Amino acid sequence: MTTSACQNFLRKLREADQDLRGMAVSDLLNFLKEQTPQVGKDDGEQYSEALIKALQDAQSYVQNLAMECLGQLVSLISPNTTQAVIISICNRIQDTGKDAGKTALSVALRVVIGRIAEIPEDK
Repeated sequence: MTTSACQNFLRKLREADQDLRGMAVSDLLNFLKEQTPQVGKDDGEQYSEALIKALQDAQSYVQNLAMECLGQLVSLISPNTTQAVIISICNRIQDTGKDAGKTALSVALRVVIGRIAEIPEDK
């Protein structure tokens, strides 16, 4: 995905329209499921940050897609970025006062850690 496509995704994810946000995350998920997606370091960090924010979206559809995207993304980003994702999710869980917001974050954390366990050690 090119840098302009990354910026387009990030722009759509900030839209007020829930359908546009859902389509943006769905498009990213389709990209990440390609046979050999190429995710640059900067793009991976930006995607991670945007997806973590999407975990607290008002729409559960967007939250669920963001969880699935994070699961796909962790196998494509550096270990340092993966560590930053885990720390960020944990911090948001700690800072979130609402139980509903914690649920999506907790499930996402489980998805990310489960996906890390599946990554071959030679990567």
